[in-house]
Amino acid sequence: MNYKIENIEFLSYSKMANIKGKIYIPDTDNIKGIIQIVHGMLEYFDRYIDAIEFFLKEGYIVCGHDHLGHGDSYSKKEERGYFGEENGYKALIEDTYSVTKYVKEKYPKLNYFIIGHSMGSFITRIVVSKYCSSFDGVIFLGTGGPNPLFKTGIEVANRIAKKKGGSYQSKVLVGMSNKFFNAAVPNQKTDHDWTTRDEEIIKKRIADKKSDFSFSAKGYVDLFTLAKLANDPNTLNKIDRKMHIGLFSGDKDPVGNYGKSVIKLYEYLNDNEFENVYIKLYKGARHELLNELNREEVKKHLLKFIHSIEEDLEKEENTKITLEEYVIPQIIEENNINVKKDFAILLKIKHLKGNYLYGDKDLEVINVVTGKSRNILKPPVITSLIDGCDKLNNNLEKTFLITNNKLCTMEEAACYMAKVPVVYYLKDKVSDKDKEIKEYIYGQKGTFALKEKKFID
Repeated sequence: MNYKIENIEFLSYSKMANIKGKIYIPDTDNIKGIIQIVHGMLEYFDRYIDAIEFFLKEGYIVCGHDHLGHGDSYSKKEERGYFGEENGYKALIEDTYSVTKYVKEKYPKLNYFIIGHSMGSFITRIVVSKYCSSFDGVIFLGTGGPNPLFKTGIEVANRIAKKKGGSYQSKVLVGMSNKFFNAAVPNQKTDHDWTTRDEEIIKKRIADKKSDFSFSAKGYVDLFTLAKLANDPNTLNKIDRKMHIGLFSGDKDPVGNYGKSVIKLYEYLNDNEFENVYIKLYKGARHELLNELNREEVKKHLLKFIHSIEEDLEKEENTKITLEEYVIPQIIEENNINVKKDFAILLKIKHLKGNYLYGDKDLEVINVVTGKSRNILKPPVITSLIDGCDKLNNNLEKTFLITNNKLCTMEEAACYMAKVPVVYYLKDKVSDKDKEIKEYIYGQKGTFALKEKKFID
């Protein structure tokens, strides 16, 4: 299989080093989609070359990067496994999304899938919760569900960091981790036996100079923080309920508590109305499914899962409706709104992908206010609007304030409508002045200007 490689490089969110990554592009005119691989602890992107080439042969672009302090993404060798003194985990999250954003801008029309392994699965879960609309499907490999040990790990690692320094590589932490992960492995030969049953893979791992380091004390803090955040209901509940989610794990993987916490995660998602969740536990398999004895079977299952997502996306394509053609005209008609007057509508859209939604059940009007004043969005009118937000369980991520009052300013509504984007519905042609308040203009019957902004809390 012939392919091209594009190297990518950018400054980490942490400012500590440049992040190195690659885009593998198959030599075909029929590219099916994009797969981003997010590697785990003490790894690097090209360690997945076997899986990369498998997906390339199937017609997919494959991209990824070396996390900060991993692979080639570090400034000093002693900074491997160290992401900064405070909140280093944020760099791992934002650097991952930087790759997503770059590749999506380069190939905007292709479906985008993301696969996260182990620590990478926790990073991926948080990335998807923050930037859900960027992805068409997500796969978590070697992942884990909620575990009280995450909090304990943070506390222990923080104590060591306070005493020895954040970049200190603690033999105590490394020893505790190895003992915990290897606990159920019979006839142990190495500290890596828990990762795979394939002894040749383990030998390569031990000899790999790119993996011959340990996490620092603060690195462990960040690791356990990622695991804790990834399983926080506040994180999970920000993921679109229609997102296609695949959980793949070995039933001998200690990270997933030998399948138990993966099942617990699956049950949580199902109980909270996630519509497209799939789970697969492999009997006898350990942590690194793509390096396991049955890795060919795993790769085929991952491909089959991606194909199933593509089939669903094709069906959705036939049912999607645009905001400008459906939402506002319907709301105006059903609520007898006089468009000659100013109006404001608080709207919840359960599933919004780009500029599209998928049917009546995805739409809920929380409140409608009409009036004559150009100051319609000022108190106390805005207070009346926000009263309906109790129904939203404080999750305003997919709530929109719709108004035809193009003269209102974001700041007027900010203290009441924290993080709620405003959609301006303008019946007339867009003027130069209106262009100043828009990020996206689309539609033909009317014009929507969608302005998203970080509001004050």
